Amino acid sequence: MKSIIIKNKFRLVIICLAVIINACKKNSSDINLSANADISAFTANGVSATISESAKTIKITLPFGSDITKVKPTFTIASGAVASPALGEVVDMSLPVTYKVINGNIYSTYTVTATIQPAFVSFKIDTVAGVINDINRTITVTMPPGSVVSNVVPKIVLSSGLTISPTADKAQDFTKPVTYTVTSSVTSVTYTVNVTVLNSIPYIAYVGFASTRAGITNPDEKAAADWLFANYPNAEYVVFDDINTGKVNLAKYKVIWWHYDSGQQLPDMTNYANIINALKAYYASGGNFFFTGYADQYLVPLGIVPGGKGPNNVFGDTAPTIDNNGDWGMSFPGQSSNALFSGLTLSATNPTTAYLLGKGVERENHTAQWKVSEWGGYGNTAGWQAATGGIALASTDGSTTDNTVNIAQWPSVNKSGKTIIIALGAYDWYNEPDAKTGVASIANPYMPNVIKLTQNALSILTQ
Repeated sequence: MKSIIIKNKFRLVIICLAVIINACKKNSSDINLSANADISAFTANGVSATISESAKTIKITLPFGSDITKVKPTFTIASGAVASPALGEVVDMSLPVTYKVINGNIYSTYTVTATIQPAFVSFKIDTVAGVINDINRTITVTMPPGSVVSNVVPKIVLSSGLTISPTADKAQDFTKPVTYTVTSSVTSVTYTVNVTVLNSIPYIAYVGFASTRAGITNPDEKAAADWLFANYPNAEYVVFDDINTGKVNLAKYKVIWWHYDSGQQLPDMTNYANIINALKAYYASGGNFFFTGYADQYLVPLGIVPGGKGPNNVFGDTAPTIDNNGDWGMSFPGQSSNALFSGLTLSATNPTTAYLLGKGVERENHTAQWKVSEWGGYGNTAGWQAATGGIALASTDGSTTDNTVNIAQWPSVNKSGKTIIIALGAYDWYNEPDAKTGVASIANPYMPNVIKLTQNALSILTQ
């Protein structure tokens, strides 16, 4: 009896295997590995995109004035294929969108990145380029002393396909705000041009470790320097080693700006006695400091902040990341009238918040701030100010200086200079490329706020 049961079980196994083999043979004949799952054309708002089949990327520049949050693309795929999002579906392209195409057993995924054509390629008065803010539709031009701007024909370069009124060849009186209306096939938008003529041109030192400005390797430090030298005719690059050897006379500079992004620890050279003594003497005689990024840690060695009271929350990514969930910026309740925050594009929901870094932009979040309520025994803003001698101006957006301090000012004491620091992760000059692909993310829509904040700081320190 036992042997019969075993034989029956063996026959059952053989039958099951035969069924499985036959099923596999049948299914394998249904697999089509030659199906086409490509997107061969992609258009939106009347514009054709550029498709990279090897990288599976699609890039499109939408006409000026387009609503990037409501785009209805059309695309071409093979007969029988389906896509998600589907053809004719409205999508939000303020961030990259992934399209998946399925055709039988084959599928492909494409990353679609959209940008909006800017209104202006450039706007200049004489040789001075204006700062174009496409968020609040303004152009700011800072002219050197003695400039006559009451009857000037600006040099305007528009993006292709756009028109402007008044026309670009018409002279304008820029002693007062001038408005221009830019028109595309989609809409018309008005920009306001504000021109300021400086009373004098202060000398500004941008310090670094490279032997020349062209030798700066950190991309964030380089981008900040490039902007400064393009907009301030009396800016000069100063090498730390020249301060050490006494080769440079610091007295000529109204402000020394050090933007340091290269590492969380300051280089050993910054503690050389010759450098410390020279910078302390400069400060004591009325020279001003502007420290951004990790450079605010220099407050303690220079004696501006007591020992042990420097930034207690220093961190940052070693590789760029993307936050697709929200914009990054700063909150400054109680400081709305402070000149540092003048002219910024503010949050639509909070008049004491301004963003500096848009969602979807590559960033490294380099931060050197004070955690006030948690560490250091400060307790609150008043405690922090009493311990450091500084004035807390702003914190990470959505918080208060009772939580964090990452923008602050130290006033003149006994005829000394002044100091302003900006050390939050959203203060970012360079759009880092993706570490894996080398492709840069979308452009930072809040770069005009980064520039304006910096202009304000330099204006305060050079008055």
